[in-house]
Amino acid sequence: MKNILKIMLMMITIFTIAGSAVYAAEIPVSDQDQLITSRDWTEISNLQDEMKKEEPDATIDYDKALKVYVDCNLIKLQTADTKKLTSALESANYVWVIPFKMEKTYGMFTVAKGLPLSEEAKSVLTKAEQEEVKNHAGKWMITETAEHTVEPYYDILLEKREALSDCTRVVLVGSQPGMRQPVALGMDDETARIWISLGYQYPVMEKIPETQNVESGVYSFDSVAEISDTYIEDSEVSTGAGVQSRSSMKYVAGIGIIVIGSILILSVLKKKKLEDYE
Repeated sequence: MKNILKIMLMMITIFTIAGSAVYAAEIPVSDQDQLITSRDWTEISNLQDEMKKEEPDATIDYDKALKVYVDCNLIKLQTADTKKLTSALESANYVWVIPFKMEKTYGMFTVAKGLPLSEEAKSVLTKAEQEEVKNHAGKWMITETAEHTVEPYYDILLEKREALSDCTRVVLVGSQPGMRQPVALGMDDETARIWISLGYQYPVMEKIPETQNVESGVYSFDSVAEISDTYIEDSEVSTGAGVQSRSSMKYVAGIGIIVIGSILILSVLKKKKLEDYE
């Protein structure tokens, strides 16, 4: 009887692991876009103690941490060619979004690498702040901690795996015209096919009739690009639906999830505004 129970437990374990592997295989996220399989994992893993200090009760899910490309306006390229789009991404800056789970809500750490002090940043920073930026240049650090109602991006992609079935790669990008918050882009070997909402409010997507949607939260690349290409950004910075950013923003040459315009600058002003708000 004991042997039978052992065999049954082994079978359950095998099926569970196999099922997880199948789901992962159905999401075409490349190794370079997943934190634990990327070259950045070793260095970023050293921040685990700091993350636990900021959120001692959080369950951090490193397996679902994904790269978000920033400072790269894909719409401006006016092409759906996969090679041209991926080439642009390869030269773009990026951040890592690491999800965590609280008792009643979700959250995320945004980890970014400090960039060299730019001329634009010098005009808004004190001498002391400029020195701090120089000291952080080239180092990974937690730039933002946010609690929100949005599921981890990885889980959202899992839910949309059918829509991604014809794609060979999916990437997350931020700061697109009319889509400031991160959004997923699905591509096959030749062309970009779909955009997938990651739970935020995107002005461009709201302009597309539901009848033109591939499915709920999934839009064709062309329909979004056509509207986004002529979209004029307003002057307000939106943090997205259901997001509460608790100011752990640090002096870093970049902004956690989004980049305003196409320039990576210090988030000092935003940090000060958040502190004043609190």
